[in-house]
Amino acid sequence: MNVIWAPCGSGKTTAAINKILPLVSAPRRAIYLIDTRLGNERLAEHHKKELVMPSPFYAESIALSDLSWGDDLDRVCVTTYAKFGLWCMKYPQFEERFELILCDEPQNLVNFSEIGKWTTDEIDVNLHKIARQAICDAVNRGNVTVTGITATPKPLEKLKCDLYCVPIDRSNLRHFTENKIIHYTRLDSSILDSIKLGMRGGIYMARIKPIKALGEELRRRGHNPLMLWSLSNKEHPLSAEQLQARKYIIDNEAIPPEYDIFLFNATAETSINLNTPIDFFIAHNTSDTSIIQSRGRYRVDIDTLYVEDLRSVKPIPESYLNRPVNRTELKELRAYLGMKKDKDWHEIGINDMVREFSNYGYNAEPCMWNRRKCFIIRKK
Repeated sequence: MNVIWAPCGSGKTTAAINKILPLVSAPRRAIYLIDTRLGNERLAEHHKKELVMPSPFYAESIALSDLSWGDDLDRVCVTTYAKFGLWCMKYPQFEERFELILCDEPQNLVNFSEIGKWTTDEIDVNLHKIARQAICDAVNRGNVTVTGITATPKPLEKLKCDLYCVPIDRSNLRHFTENKIIHYTRLDSSILDSIKLGMRGGIYMARIKPIKALGEELRRRGHNPLMLWSLSNKEHPLSAEQLQARKYIIDNEAIPPEYDIFLFNATAETSINLNTPIDFFIAHNTSDTSIIQSRGRYRVDIDTLYVEDLRSVKPIPESYLNRPVNRTELKELRAYLGMKKDKDWHEIGINDMVREFSNYGYNAEPCMWNRRKCFIIRKK
């Protein structure tokens, strides 16, 4: 896999569309893959001359015939890794039908392949895992040029294929700056009190429930936050107001002016460009990849970047890792870690604590053990 890595905002997507895609013999011989539906829609909207969403019969025409490739033959198809995985599952060696597979934000192909499933009435599989395997197979066979563009290449080391870092001069590449960086261990009143009414900013959080809780707290303080997450989440469907704001972001690459703080998770971590001026950004995560990518959504210099830093937080003891841990043991662990939910030191709920582990560098997977609900905690 040819890997082109450079800072957020330095022009990777522009280079891919203007310099790399034209190298194929015909637009239909390339496919542009992106990690989220939001990113897919944004690319198709803002690069209409070069890219197009797949027609209903696109995959069938690609897989079964060299003569009928569907509509829009003069543009490259842009779609998600999940959709590509679905096609690869349906049509063996579908990935071999192209001269070039362009992988935008391929680190999330790796990340998404390790969590969750894509479920319909007919299938219950991890389509990202299928897409990951197909792309690695294409690299290993050597018949297709596979190129990834990213600002955070570290997760690609997990791929079962060779990586070639394309040499580029990064010394003068454009990138965005912060006037100051503040590290914190808890996103509590000590941070929120510094966000004055009239200020604008963004906040990245991994989980939807904490996003909602923080949004309500910000409303209580007089702010008007916008909260966004995946369209596919059935437990937390987006409201009509959120859908309208989502379309505004795709069309205008800016936050609707009536909102002062934008809260989002991985659905927009890599998928959007925002030119809205802001005063601050909070990256509520310890992952370097998530910090770099989420902050990079704002294509502007900012005054203050807040970064979660848990170096002063106790690590989870090895005795609790890689085995089923029941609720009684989780309560013991909560007491040991001293995890609280607010400045008044109220204890965090067990379920919220387990979700919070993702910000501590751990994954917690539910399981059943001796007919009791447990969790298996593993380091990321």
